[in-house]
Amino acid sequence: MNSISPEAVDAAVRAVPAGSVITYGDLAERVGLTRNHARVVGNVLGNRPDGDAWMTTPAENHDIPWWRVVKADGTLLADQDDTRRQWVDWAKSVLVSEGVAFTEDGRVASLAGARRHPIGSGMRSSQAKPYSEPEPCWRHATIQYSCRDCAPGR
Repeated sequence: MNSISPEAVDAAVRAVPAGSVITYGDLAERVGLTRNHARVVGNVLGNRPDGDAWMTTPAENHDIPWWRVVKADGTLLADQDDTRRQWVDWAKSVLVSEGVAFTEDGRVASLAGARRHPIGSGMRSSQAKPYSEPEPCWRHATIQYSCRDCAPGR
């Protein structure tokens, strides 16, 4: 199992230039994990020591530009209570001041259509295998699902 280094996550976030964003999945890959570890890097960023400093500290005084890390669909946060709404508004205003464009529904414009898959697809299209109807192999008259020749891909 891969372990995560908070220092590596912090360094990777610092490397994202102003005016750019990175997704949690891309950030996970950048620190040597798989995209499936997006929540892990999100938790690392959420547990940084200056977690509440955004309310009192200007963006240029932050050591880690955490607001440049967004969800894969380009949103900043889905469920918003009052505190989170303030956080999202602050992060969005900083990103806009850095030159990041947003769509009308609040998504980062460069990610709004990226990596979007139909609900229920289960896989990215590049990984999906075409479906083929199973057929009995040369040894059996009917399909034997326990036979690797009858049910390929099993």
